Amino acid sequence: MNKKLVNCIIPVYNVGRYLVDAVDSITHQTIGFDNINLVIINDGSTDNSQEVIESLRFLYPSIVVITQENQGVSAARNAGLDFCFENFSAPYTCFIDGDDKYDPNHLETLIAFFKQYEKMDEEFEILDEQVIPDAVFIPIRTFEKQEGLHYSYKAVDRGKSGVLDMSRSFAFFSHVNSGLFVSQALEVVRFNEEMTISEDADFILKIINKKHIVGWYNDKLYYYLRKRLDESSTIDNAENNSDFYNRISYYKQEFEVFVQKLGQVPRENQVSRLYDLHWFKSNKPINNENNFDLDEALENIRYILQQVDDDLLEQKYIPYWYQIYFKSLKYGQIHLRNAVNEIEPRFQIADEVIENLDGNAQINWINQREKQLQIRGFYVRPMINEVKLVAKYRGEFIEGVLNKSKHDDLKYYLGREIFPAVDFEFNINLAGMLNQELQSIEFYFNYHDKYAAAHLVHGWNSRFYWKNDFFIGEEAIIKKSWSSHALVVEKLTKHSLNNTVLSRKKNYKDNFLFERYVDYFESYRNKRIWLFIDRPTTIGDNAEALFRYCANREDGIEKFMIIPDETYYQNFEGVSANIIIYGSFEYKFLLMFAEKVISSTTFWE
Repeated sequence: MNKKLVNCIIPVYNVGRYLVDAVDSITHQTIGFDNINLVIINDGSTDNSQEVIESLRFLYPSIVVITQENQGVSAARNAGLDFCFENFSAPYTCFIDGDDKYDPNHLETLIAFFKQYEKMDEEFEILDEQVIPDAVFIPIRTFEKQEGLHYSYKAVDRGKSGVLDMSRSFAFFSHVNSGLFVSQALEVVRFNEEMTISEDADFILKIINKKHIVGWYNDKLYYYLRKRLDESSTIDNAENNSDFYNRISYYKQEFEVFVQKLGQVPRENQVSRLYDLHWFKSNKPINNENNFDLDEALENIRYILQQVDDDLLEQKYIPYWYQIYFKSLKYGQIHLRNAVNEIEPRFQIADEVIENLDGNAQINWINQREKQLQIRGFYVRPMINEVKLVAKYRGEFIEGVLNKSKHDDLKYYLGREIFPAVDFEFNINLAGMLNQELQSIEFYFNYHDKYAAAHLVHGWNSRFYWKNDFFIGEEAIIKKSWSSHALVVEKLTKHSLNNTVLSRKKNYKDNFLFERYVDYFESYRNKRIWLFIDRPTTIGDNAEALFRYCANREDGIEKFMIIPDETYYQNFEGVSANIIIYGSFEYKFLLMFAEKVISSTTFWE
């Protein structure tokens, strides 16, 4: 048998256009290609992968090529492992996908990592293989379509380089390609050929379960994972793959075996499987070609979560509402805390308080016309049918119109809506209030005649966004209050307008614009102005089509089309003279008075 250092296995399926880059990253390793057994498995490719492989083997005759009918990446890697153990004796094994790349120092650095622990074992005569990990991993960076640190390495901080005790860690490792393995540890371990999603993580867990430790190298060395521009990879289309959901029953069976044998599930399995479960937060309907049973899946997830440590459910990568949902699956439904002399209701799952009655309510839209103040928005609460938002003005509580939202902050799990948002609308008659200079409107959450402040969050389209903390209507100015649960309503006068606008003009780049706004307010305040805009850089979408349709209708509305620059004027000859260049003074001025901004996209400023 040869005495090379590393067995490197590349499964190949229709990656002909990328394969040269992957192989080049192996042949240019700093340990020298003569120290590497490179095994390529062509798993039934239908593109030019075989031709590329043959040209590479012409350049590097030592490359071993295995050709098989398409059986999936797990079977391909297993074929590579079987060949290596039958023919080679390299102490280390690595994997790389045919569309990814290694850093030139990848293998040299990770071999050195192992060597330092082997040396410590010899120097201190520990003679305990349990202190030497069977695998070491590095972070992953993506490239091509999406560049940057892979999400999984943003989600959990694995800390500095060293050996991680997985029985206490929050870390998980899901990609075999980012690691280097001790070959001996792989002799009786193979990839599950029935899995096409998360087969990497499953294989890694089998290795980690032996010693419950893993090596981690975190010093500017990365595995480079290609995010394809054409989104043709397996992970890009995972949600259309039935195996994406079949993992649930597999994980449940795995946990049952651990509980039966050990009385508990190893923490590394808890962490890894929980990370996978949190990705089911999709609003896509489940593909029922394989008779997927959603209720059964949720019961399986409930069992899995019951074996997961509570502190893992608090991880930051799990959004707040999914933390609540997971806890409710684990412990039961949300209920009111039964505490004596408790002023404010508190909601809990099992013995854990998750929320008080107070909370956030987002204002999305506000308008004031004909002495009516209209306020719309939404809120999300764990007890949707019992917690209601109310407004208090002039000493009295009023109820708004509350409806389950069809568009705001929708949350799904396995295609089923959870914790739906509630849309609210309040129509408040300001006739009495406008006889006074100043009034306030307060908002509270109500639960069985108990009240708690609703902290107002202002959305970008509410005109309270960021520093623009006021809205000017026909007869009133509505402003943020120092109290987060209230709005201040001030009668609109020339004095109040000056104080409100000009006192805040330092917050804006264009002081002149705000001065002109005040000067022209009386003449423009009651104009009905609609602005139509597609994108700042182009036209030709729905906004332009609608503008052309209604530009000359006699309906009392002044309509303006926003164009990127003067070269677009000719497009509207004979259509309308109301054509304004994006970013111009006229555009900004009209925007401040516009009743509506009609756009084919919301991604503009």
